[in-house]
Amino acid sequence: MRKIFIPPLPEFFNFGLYMYKLLIAFLLLMSNLIVYAQSSNHILSLSPNPSYNAVEIQYTIEKPSSITLSISDDIGIEVRRLIDNVFIGQGLNKIIFDASDLTSGIYFVTIEGYNFKVSKKFVIIK
Repeated sequence: MRKIFIPPLPEFFNFGLYMYKLLIAFLLLMSNLIVYAQSSNHILSLSPNPSYNAVEIQYTIEKPSSITLSISDDIGIEVRRLIDNVFIGQGLNKIIFDASDLTSGIYFVTIEGYNFKVSKKFVIIK
């Protein structure tokens, strides 16, 4: 009885898949670099993280501008808008956010203004 040899996928299929994965990795890396370059002068810090009831949000604005500051859950649904298109001066700003009504989970603080958008993750533990 003769055995039938079934060759693996041709090499060009494997190479194409490799190039596709390489392209996706490159695009993800570049998108992160672009976001980082745009947001490098807009510092956002959260404490304590993880938190139980309140989160102190500190952010620095490079140039006076109208900003929006919002809280989103881990799938991107906005649960609270703390600042809605309000003109904020240059420098360090601070907000104490009452998170007592939020359930345990991962959330994101996003500050958005003219020509910048910065997000940072925080955790609520009940």
